Amino acid sequence: MEWRDQGEAISRQKVVGPTRRERSRRNHRYRSASVQGGAMAVHSVVALLSFCLPEREPHAVLYRHSQRLLELLDRAEARALAYMQWEKALLEATGFGLDLNACAVTGRREGLAYVSPRTGRAVSEAGAGAWRNRLLPLPACLRGQGPGQNPVSDADIVAALHTIGYFLRHRVAACVSNHPLPEARDHFVHMFHRKAHPMDKKSSITP
Repeated sequence: MEWRDQGEAISRQKVVGPTRRERSRRNHRYRSASVQGGAMAVHSVVALLSFCLPEREPHAVLYRHSQRLLELLDRAEARALAYMQWEKALLEATGFGLDLNACAVTGRREGLAYVSPRTGRAVSEAGAGAWRNRLLPLPACLRGQGPGQNPVSDADIVAALHTIGYFLRHRVAACVSNHPLPEARDHFVHMFHRKAHPMDKKSSITP
C-alpha cells in the first residue's frame, strides 16, 4: 500500500504540476540569481570605470549607456545585452573603438563575421581567407542589434564579450597600467558564460 500511495502521489504531481511551495522556491531562486547577476554587473562597471578612465573626465555617451544599464538591472533578459553594449561604449571612450561598418579586406558591408585582433576592423567571410582561425567573432549584436530586432541569444552575447574583452585586455589594459583587468569583470563574464553554455566544462572565455 505504501508503494502504491507514493506512486499515486507522484502521478498526481505530474498531472497537477508543482505545488505552491515548490513554485515559491523556484521563484525565490530565480529572483536571487537575478539580484546576484545585477550586483555583479554593477561591480564590474565600477571596477572597469576606475581602471580604464581618469577621474572626473566627462564621457557623455558612456554616461547614457551607464544610465540605460542601471535601468535594466532588474530585467535579467535584457541586462546582459545592455552590459555588452556598455562595454563596447567603454572601449570607444578609451580610444580603442571597433570599426565594424565594412570589411577591412574587401570594403564590402555584407557577410561581416569577424574582427581583426590587430586593427579592430570587421572582416567578412569572403575576406577572411586563411586567417579565419586567427580572427575574433563578430556576432550581430556587436554590430548594434538590439531590442525590436531579432532576439539576441546568450551565446552571441558571450561571443561579443569575448571580442570586447580581447581589446580591453590587450589594448586598454596594456596602455593604461599594464595590469590585468579587474577580477569583477571576469567574474561577471564567467557567470554569464556558464548560463549561456551550461554543458561547457570551461569556466572562462578569456582569450
